[in-house]
Amino acid sequence: MANILPIPFDTREIFQKEGAVCDNAYLLLNRFLEGEDNVSDKPFDTKNTKLSLYEKLQNISFDTTSHVKRQTAILAGLKKSGAIAKPIELVSESRLVVGLGDTNALEVGMTLHPLYGFPFIPGSTIKGLTRSWLEVAEDTFEGKTLDGEELNKTLKEKSFDVFGSLVKDSTSLTKDEKAHYEKLKMLNRMGQVTFLDAIPVTDNEHTIAFDIDIMNPHYSSYYSNPESNPPGDWYSPVPILFLTLKRGIKFQFGLIAEDEDLYEQAADWLKMGLSELGIGAKTSSGYGFFTHPEELKRREAEERRIEEEARPDWAKEDKKKLQIALKKEEALTEAEKIEKEIFEGPPSLKFHKAYILWEKIDDDDEKLRLAKLFFEVDNKYMKGKKKKPWARELMEYVKKHTAL
Repeated sequence: MANILPIPFDTREIFQKEGAVCDNAYLLLNRFLEGEDNVSDKPFDTKNTKLSLYEKLQNISFDTTSHVKRQTAILAGLKKSGAIAKPIELVSESRLVVGLGDTNALEVGMTLHPLYGFPFIPGSTIKGLTRSWLEVAEDTFEGKTLDGEELNKTLKEKSFDVFGSLVKDSTSLTKDEKAHYEKLKMLNRMGQVTFLDAIPVTDNEHTIAFDIDIMNPHYSSYYSNPESNPPGDWYSPVPILFLTLKRGIKFQFGLIAEDEDLYEQAADWLKMGLSELGIGAKTSSGYGFFTHPEELKRREAEERRIEEEARPDWAKEDKKKLQIALKKEEALTEAEKIEKEIFEGPPSLKFHKAYILWEKIDDDDEKLRLAKLFFEVDNKYMKGKKKKPWARELMEYVKKHTAL
């Protein structure tokens, strides 16, 4: 766990004032942590801190349009100069969390842009996933399926071409490799494919949204001190909240190569890795898988169709009634909506919602008539709420305009 250092009073005061309006997710997660007592030697209360912090993060809206355009322009410029450079757009078909193990005062982290705050996938992570796919799953090259020594030799050659190679010293080499150490050093070279950071795309159909998930380890005592604590079933589970990205977020990936064939190979391995292996943490639990945007739309439509068919008749009928009620609701005027909220249901659930609608009324006569309704329907409830700012405003409005 990262150390939490107390800060001077005046600095802390500024953070407390500005932290409420800070919309940079990176700063909120890594720099502006607030605890109940972050000055004394008492343990930091991560549970309440996480709940408050994650609520703030979920309310942040991102716009990465300019960043995506900049990356697209870079790729277009390189293409004009003769390089093979194309953007690849894929969408997450499951939750995603990259950087879960990053050093953080909350024990669980997420990779966020240190300047702009939006989540992204580092190029090094993408390169690692692509290489993993090559090494664990690829066995067909130029239409021929290989195995044994021929496969190993081809994998090494392809790996060197795309990702590069580096033989630092002879200590990590096998006996046979040491005999050819000088020849191996000649293989040292940079990879011929460059992997850019993947940037989330925000448009009319796609937004960036955080979600909260939970880990529930049952053997914390055993993991922390296995010599003194056997792995028994008598330990209490310790729920750990962590931040994730919701399903359906579109990312733009960027690859750059000087050779068309190498580019296509790397792009294919990347797409297969993202769809079959997943990227980031908790891939064994279904996290981090990607697909083509149109394919996700098709799957979601199929899921809705299957869900609809599985509904019992009474649920289908209730849904139809709800849809009819919603259409009627949309057809109401603002005044009718306010009257509906006031007259239907208990005031504790309806009055404040009606007040929010009332604020938007422009006509003075209509606004006065509706303000009086609050007191005519349940004057006793309104008197009990007279200290509430919204109730006080209604009272003052009625007094002022009635006197006129």
